[in-house]
Amino acid sequence: MTAQIVKNAIGVFDKFNHVRNNQSLAHDNELLDQAEARFIYDSVTAILRFIKSIETNQFDAAGATAAPVTATAANDGDIPF
Repeated sequence: MTAQIVKNAIGVFDKFNHVRNNQSLAHDNELLDQAEARFIYDSVTAILRFIKSIETNQFDAAGATAAPVTATAANDGDIPF
């Protein structure tokens, strides 16, 4: 289930660019209402917090001297769970 949610997050991030460019104070646009803006913000930040948590847990499990997990040609696009 988690893997599917993270894969679907790619679409959320693509749509977020549209909202940022066309429905925010970044440009002269018609704004989202407060509830919708909060929902979008909370959704994006929840995904980012989850990814950061996974990265932090892998770093901690490997030891304080290990380098953070990064994508390589062998695992590019793989989800580490």
